[in-house]
Amino acid sequence: MNYNVKIFAVVVLVIFISFPAYAGYLVLDGGYGLTYQKYKKTSDKTSDLDAGSQLDELFARLRYRRELMNERLGYLQLNTKITENNLNYFESQNPEFSVPFTSNDSAKNKDDALFYDVNPRAFIRIPTKKLRFGFDYSLNKSVDTDAGDHFDSLGKISNDIKELGGVTQSLGDYDETERQKYFLYRSGDLNVVAKYFGYNYDYGYDVEEEDENFLKSDVFAQAGTSYKRYAGIYYEKETSTFKDSKTDHDEYTVKAGTISAEGLEDELELGNLRFSAFGQKNVVDKSSLESNDGSEYTNAEVNLGYEKRIYDLNNRVYYDKDEQADTGELDETIGYVFSFDSDALDLSYYLESEIYKERVEEHNLRENNISLSSFNSLIADGLNGTGTITITTDNNQIILDLTNLIVDDELLTNPNLIINPGESYQISFTESVSGSIALTVGDANDVSIDVQRDLQTAYDKIGTKSRAGYNFKELESFKNRFNIEYKTASHNYDPDKKFRVVEDDYTDLKLSQEFDIRPWFLILDKSASYRKYNEESSTDTASDEWREEYLFKSKDGFYTKKNKFYLVSEIGSKYGQGYDTRNTKRFMLYAEKSTENMRLGFFPERKIEKEPDNYKKTTDSYELKFRLYQSNLRAEYEEEIKDYYNTAQKDEERISKNLNYRLDLRNIRFNARYNSTKYVYTTEFYEANLVLVKRRSFPANVPYVKLELGFERDRNNKSGDFEKDDYVTGKITYTPTSRLEAIFSFEKQINAADDEGIDYEFIAKYSTNVFKLSLGYRRNETTENNNRRVEDVIYFEIRKSFGIGYRGRRG
Repeated sequence: MNYNVKIFAVVVLVIFISFPAYAGYLVLDGGYGLTYQKYKKTSDKTSDLDAGSQLDELFARLRYRRELMNERLGYLQLNTKITENNLNYFESQNPEFSVPFTSNDSAKNKDDALFYDVNPRAFIRIPTKKLRFGFDYSLNKSVDTDAGDHFDSLGKISNDIKELGGVTQSLGDYDETERQKYFLYRSGDLNVVAKYFGYNYDYGYDVEEEDENFLKSDVFAQAGTSYKRYAGIYYEKETSTFKDSKTDHDEYTVKAGTISAEGLEDELELGNLRFSAFGQKNVVDKSSLESNDGSEYTNAEVNLGYEKRIYDLNNRVYYDKDEQADTGELDETIGYVFSFDSDALDLSYYLESEIYKERVEEHNLRENNISLSSFNSLIADGLNGTGTITITTDNNQIILDLTNLIVDDELLTNPNLIINPGESYQISFTESVSGSIALTVGDANDVSIDVQRDLQTAYDKIGTKSRAGYNFKELESFKNRFNIEYKTASHNYDPDKKFRVVEDDYTDLKLSQEFDIRPWFLILDKSASYRKYNEESSTDTASDEWREEYLFKSKDGFYTKKNKFYLVSEIGSKYGQGYDTRNTKRFMLYAEKSTENMRLGFFPERKIEKEPDNYKKTTDSYELKFRLYQSNLRAEYEEEIKDYYNTAQKDEERISKNLNYRLDLRNIRFNARYNSTKYVYTTEFYEANLVLVKRRSFPANVPYVKLELGFERDRNNKSGDFEKDDYVTGKITYTPTSRLEAIFSFEKQINAADDEGIDYEFIAKYSTNVFKLSLGYRRNETTENNNRRVEDVIYFEIRKSFGIGYRGRRG
C-alpha cells in the first residue's frame, strides 16, 4: 500500500471513531489462514512434475458504520482488510510443511507480500441547503492465482470447484484496482450536479510483461448547472489510458441551452406554447497504432410548439455536423421540420414534413505500414484521387525500380531509387496511380509504405421527407389506419471531385392501408401496401432504375378467450428496371387451445418465393407448443427446397429440426434439447440436464442433498462419417447442516479427434463465522494427440479468526 493511501485510511478512521458510536456498528477481527496444495503430473511425452505450495495468511479486518440521525443526515462507513501473505512454492519435488511465515530452503519461490482492501464511504445530507454530497473510495490488491500449465484439459472441462482451480506459484502476480467516486447534488431554483469516477488498474510484474496492452486508468467527470427549467450548461469528459498508449481515448462533451443540470433536454412552457433550444459539441481524440484518429460532432436545434386540447403543432430547426479530424471527412446537415397531429378518441391524424440540405465530403483511404506486395495489389487496378505515397526502410538500404509505376497517366523514369535507413521517399499524385514497384536490391521485409488518398468525393444533397396518416378507432369491431410517406433527394457533385458516386437522385413513395374487422368473435383483418422507388443515375455509364412493390395481408378466422384459429395470408410482388422480379406467398395457420393448466398450439406455415426464369423456393415449417402446469414442450420442423430452372445450378435443400422440453417441479428440474440441421452436411446437437433435490424440513426447509446430471453431444458428418463431441457431467452436493458441505463433481469429454478428458473433484468444507476447514482432491486425465496426461492435486485449508464488536441501536 502506498504512503498516501496509508495516511488517507488513518485519517478517515480517526474521523469515524471520533463520533460517538450511537447508531451503527464497530467490528474488529483478525486471524490466521493456511492453504496447502500438493500437485503431481505424469505424461507420456514429457517428464513428470511434482509441485505444490504452502500459503500462510495473517489478516486483520475493521468494519465501522456511523448513521447520522438514522441516515436522515447520511452515514459514514469504513471497511478495511489487510493481509500479510507468505508463500513457499515447491517444484520438481514434494512440498513440505513449514513453520508459518518462515522461508523453506527447499522451496523454489519464497515470497512475502502485503495485500489489502480499503473501502471508506460517506454520504452527507444538509436539508436546509438542499445539498447532498459524498464519496466512495476502494483500493484493492489481491493475489492472482493462475493455473498456468496445471489442468490444461479439453475445452469443455472446467474446474467446477473454485478452490481446486490451480496452484499458487508466486505472490508477484497480483491484481490492484483503485476506484474513486465523488458526487455533489444541489436542488432548488439553482440546480448543481458534479460527479467524478476514477478507475486505476495494475497487474503484477510477471503478468504485465506478458500482456501487450491493458487498461491502466479510466476517468469520467461531469458537471452541470441549471436555473429552474430556463437554462443550463453541462460538461462531461472521459479519458482512458492503456499500458502501451496505442489505444488511448480522450473525449469531452459540452451542452448548453434548455437542459437540466444532468444534461437532459428540457423545454419551457408558456401557456400553450412550448420552446426549447440547445446545442452540444462532442470531441473525440483516440490514439491508434498508426495515427491519432479524432472526430468532432456538433448538434444544435430550436423547437417551437403549440399544444391545445387534442391538437399539437411543432416547428423544429436543426443543425448537425460530423467531421473526422484525421481524414477530413465531413457530413454537415441543416434542416427544418414541421409537424401537426390531432389525437381524438374516435379519429387521430398527423402530418409531418421535413426539408434539409446536406454537405458530404469523403476522404476515405489511409493505409499505413503496408508491405510492398500489399501496395502493388492495392494499385493494380488503379487508385483514383489525390494523395501521397511514402516509402521508408527500417534497417537496411534498399534499391527500387519505379519504371512500371504510372502516376497521373505518366510512367516514372527512375530505375534505381536508393533509400537509406531512416530516410523516406514521397510520391504525390493528383488524378490516379497504377502499375507496380519492383525491389532490385534489399530485403522486402525492410520496405514500409504509407498511402494517403483523398478520394475527393464531395456533393450537396437536398432532400425532403413527408408523411401523413390517420387512425379511425371509434368502433371496437372496425378500425382503419392509413399512412403515406414520400421522400426525395437530389445531389449536386463537385465537378472536380466526382471520383465516386455515393448516392443517386431518388424519389420514394410508400402507401399502406389497414383494416381491423372483428365483429363478435370473428377476425377478418385486411391490409395492403404499395411502394414506388425511382433512382436517376448520376453517371453516364449506368441507367436509371425503378422498382414497385405490392403486399397484401389477410387474417381470417375466429378467436375466443380459450381458443384461437385463423389463417394468415400474405401475397407480394417486387419488380422493376434494374431489379429482379420476385413473387412471394406466405400462409400460416394459427391454432391454439388453452385451459387453466394447459396450453396447446400448432402453427404450420408455407412460404413460396419465386423469381421467373431463375428459381422457386418453397419452405414448409411446423411448430408445436405444449404447456402443462410446470412443464413445457416445443417442437419445430422446417424444410426449405430451392429449385433452379437452369441445369447449371444445383437445387438446394435444407431441413431443420428443433425439440425442447422443460420440467420444473419443487424437487425435480429437467430440460432436454435437440437440434438438427441438414444442408451441405448434417449437424446434430443433444443436451439433457437433470437436477434432483432432497430437502430437510428442520430447522429450515432447505436442500441438503442435490444431484445434478448432464449430457451434451455435438456431432456432424462434414468429413463423411459422423464425428461426435460428447460431454458428461455429474455433481453431488451434500449439506447436512448449514456449516458442513461436501461436493463431488465429475466431468468427461470425448471430442471429434478421439481426444478424451476426465475430471474428478471432491471437497469437504466445515465453516462458521470464525472458523473454516476445507479438504479437497482433484484428478484430471487427458488424452490429446495420443499423449496421455494425468494430474492430481490435494488441497487443504484452515482459517481461524477472533474478533470483538459493538452494535449501537438506531435512534
